[in-house]
Amino acid sequence: MPDPILHRSNRATFGPRAGASIIDSIVFFVSLVVPGAVLYFLDGALPREGVQSCLDASTGQRVLCQPLTGGSVAVIASTVVSFAIAYLFLWSGELIGRRGVTPGRRLLRIRVVDIATAEPIGVWRGIGRYLIQIPLGLCFIGSLVDIFWMMRDADSQTIHDKVVGSVVVRDLP
Repeated sequence: MPDPILHRSNRATFGPRAGASIIDSIVFFVSLVVPGAVLYFLDGALPREGVQSCLDASTGQRVLCQPLTGGSVAVIASTVVSFAIAYLFLWSGELIGRRGVTPGRRLLRIRVVDIATAEPIGVWRGIGRYLIQIPLGLCFIGSLVDIFWMMRDADSQTIHDKVVGSVVVRDLP
């Protein structure tokens, strides 16, 4: 007997999926951007030897300034790449692949499962699911096609769901 969670009437619709995506974006922003901003401002507040002062054109006041060097740009770029890799493995692999939920999905009681078994899809398929979303999300039309695909699909699957064999379902009580 098939798992009742896979019944088509239990598929997550656009509303909960969009809501979970918004909540997850806020969680992601707070967890990565806010600490980075705090570190940036703390770094700017610390006096540095040999740092020249600049004139702020808007206020006319002297402020500390330090031009970006090649080393600074490399540190910033490597930090961004490190966060992207961490996101890929921790968020997509662990949360979506192994557990089937992210903070937003948990709050809205939906999860990603294998369309055949109703089990979590696994780390590599979770990562693949995310990697397929990247080119779709880079283009506004790609995002719209992915959304409208889900809204018209009999299984309520997006393109990235179809490719990895996943489906988003409502948690049964």
